[in-house]
Amino acid sequence: MRSFSFSCCLAYLISAIAIPAAKAEIWDGEAGDNNWTNPLNWDTNLVPAGTPATVINGTAIVMSQAFPVVGPVTILKVGELTDPGTVILEGATADASIEVLQNTVVASQGILELTTSGPNTATLMSFAVSNEGDVLVNDGGTVNAFAGPYLQSAGRTVLDGGTIDAGITQILDGVMRGEGTVTGNLFVGGLPATAEPE
Repeated sequence: MRSFSFSCCLAYLISAIAIPAAKAEIWDGEAGDNNWTNPLNWDTNLVPAGTPATVINGTAIVMSQAFPVVGPVTILKVGELTDPGTVILEGATADASIEVLQNTVVASQGILELTTSGPNTATLMSFAVSNEGDVLVNDGGTVNAFAGPYLQSAGRTVLDGGTIDAGITQILDGVMRGEGTVTGNLFVGGLPATAEPE
């Protein structure tokens, strides 16, 4: 009995001194220029790098004219249940990309858009994507979930010449429409989907 109490106390002590989780950088758009790489647009006045990033109440643009590749973030959360938020990856004079080390969540009021001009590309690299809002993937845009899932439980996924590259793309609810490429297994409403013959 004594060893059990000691183990509980030890577990509590270890959890009490554990390193706290990194605080999310929250977009406040204070600079007014929509530029992801402007520190004044983040509540801590620091551009997220290896920390969680949350984008709500505004539009954050990763544009290749400024910095084509921004530092990786742990988690990207676009919008909240009741608060709008937009992230646009825009390949302009060069390729634009962002890497999310764990997962990307597009909430019901969130919009994630990958768009390009000319031969340039816009790429979101994320080990998992969860969508309840709007994901718009234009020509030259790629959502790369590696071997992870792209899961949609509500909202829309619109392909306008873009690509979703995931181990599993599962559309449980909402709408998936347009023309583009889905690499990996595609399930719609829990059932495997097949491409229409051309």
